[in-house]
Amino acid sequence: LAGSNHSCGPTNPAVVFDGVQWYLFFTMNKVGGISGLGLSVSQNGISFSAPTKIIESNTVDFPSAIFVNSKLIVYYRSQNGQSTSVDRIFSDDFGATWSPNNQQANLISTAGAWAQGTSFANTQIQTHSVVYNSNDLVAPYKMLIVGSPQQVLGAAGTPMGGLLESPDGTSWTLSDDLPIVTNPDWFSHPEI
Repeated sequence: LAGSNHSCGPTNPAVVFDGVQWYLFFTMNKVGGISGLGLSVSQNGISFSAPTKIIESNTVDFPSAIFVNSKLIVYYRSQNGQSTSVDRIFSDDFGATWSPNNQQANLISTAGAWAQGTSFANTQIQTHSVVYNSNDLVAPYKMLIVGSPQQVLGAAGTPMGGLLESPDGTSWTLSDDLPIVTNPDWFSHPEI
């Protein structure tokens, strides 16, 4: 980030506005050190503070952030060997503290119950995007997820996208077994 004394090579930005200030979450790709998820804050959406690291780990990336009921919620991809999951961390004090007690690991894993018996069973989660729709009284949390079947004999399967829904942001179900998108050339970052 310009003007920062941090050498972090930010990628995969996610921005959320709480009505007062802008929060820019991103993957910190630190050369020669531990990477993780970073946060910069802005009052005007143009000039951002020096980044702070909210999670320090070489196995996390792709943050997706929402602001719900005075709570900042960040969903991110976590990798453990060949398995991937979407995990969640939140802050009740506008990003001042991110307690490990507020972290939920393996929140969405393709080995989880939501994926069993579907096209997404045993896929690698590539990326995701989360929104909150306050007009939906049944399942206001929506997540577009992109997965790719596990590599078999060195060849990856066709990437596919699907929609997950949740009443509370923690318990997710696949809205339909059929992938909503399948395209071997589409492997990028979904936005909803």
